[in-house]
Amino acid sequence: MNRPRVQVLLDDIELAPDVRDVLQQIGADACVRPLRSAHSSPASPPVDARLVLTSNARALKNGKLSGFLEWFDRQPCQTLILSLTGADSGSSLEGQIQDRPIRFAVFASKDHLLGELQAMCGLSRSYDALRRELAELKRKDETLLAGMRQLQEELRQAGLLQRDLFQSNLPVMEGAQLHAWHRSASEVSGDVYHVTRLDGQTVGIAVADATGHGLAAGMLSVAIQRSIRDCSRMSLSGKSPAPADVLARLNHEILDAKLGECQFVTTVYAVYHEPTRMVHWARAGAPYPVLVRRGQSPRPIASEGMLLGVCRDRSFEPVRLELQPGDTLLFFTDGLESILCESLGEAAASLHTTPWFQRMGQNALERSLAELDGHSQAACAANREKDDVTVVALHLPTTLPSTSDRKHRLKARVHSTAS
Repeated sequence: MNRPRVQVLLDDIELAPDVRDVLQQIGADACVRPLRSAHSSPASPPVDARLVLTSNARALKNGKLSGFLEWFDRQPCQTLILSLTGADSGSSLEGQIQDRPIRFAVFASKDHLLGELQAMCGLSRSYDALRRELAELKRKDETLLAGMRQLQEELRQAGLLQRDLFQSNLPVMEGAQLHAWHRSASEVSGDVYHVTRLDGQTVGIAVADATGHGLAAGMLSVAIQRSIRDCSRMSLSGKSPAPADVLARLNHEILDAKLGECQFVTTVYAVYHEPTRMVHWARAGAPYPVLVRRGQSPRPIASEGMLLGVCRDRSFEPVRLELQPGDTLLFFTDGLESILCESLGEAAASLHTTPWFQRMGQNALERSLAELDGHSQAACAANREKDDVTVVALHLPTTLPSTSDRKHRLKARVHSTAS
């Protein structure tokens, strides 16, 4: 069995014979040194107990105790400050030791001191085991934190890559404008939008939302974006597939992938024909597009269409609408409800009745989209559950800007950020 290690510090007195006898009785490996030199000495090996011998605890005032405590904090252990001749046990100094394992006592007998030292050395072994466990837990905690930091950085990089895959520029069209606003609930978004020119006269517009948000939804959304691009390509006849056919093909692709976590996708896909100002679309579980027309209340345009990835042989109702100058047609994900409706409580029965939609016909579209930043920040401040939000707006201005002006303003039409 290992001998107990005891450090004895003498406060301007000699080692008392009774104390020496007790140290011999417990078979201690004792290291004796003056108290005044302890703080200036090199670090000593760990000990099981520390015994500070003083003629009177009052003598530790006048700065001695504070200097000792500074040194103690660098080499802590079970410590007994023992007054050999004075009656003062040091109770007036206990407030200075705070939560340190230090006790004050007056020497009563060798048996009493023997019991004190044996108990201190026994506790020390338990404390050593606890310290080892604490050090191991700290090491594991640091490993976990390093892993979390690495994962967070990887998610950040994935989010940047995903946003790069979103269009930073939207197609320039004759007689119409496209605007987009996007807000991620986390580093990686489950929402995706895809706008592409199909030919010289038509533009395809897709807005999709994978269930949930985060990394899994983000990975699925990127795959959906690619599938939408492939499904919307022109056939050999030179004609773009109808929106309902694009959704049907996309539904089959998701089902064929046999995703293991019951991942579903809501989507709306539209085709806008510039010469006729006709927009054709079909939806699959996505919120109804909302038409904002001057002089009228905003109105959703309903159509049938189950979300993608549920079952085969589902049809998607086609919709045709001729836009008029001044019209704005909005396609969006259900995250828009989380920042517009919930802030108004139960009073907002329908999304299109919210003040934001009601003001849209009165304000410039860019201003209305910019207001969504404030709504999103208010939702975060209220600790409401976050969701990805995407809005794509097709707008026909009453007065068309010149071609050079349209190109100059192109980049301002995309508002894509992460919360």
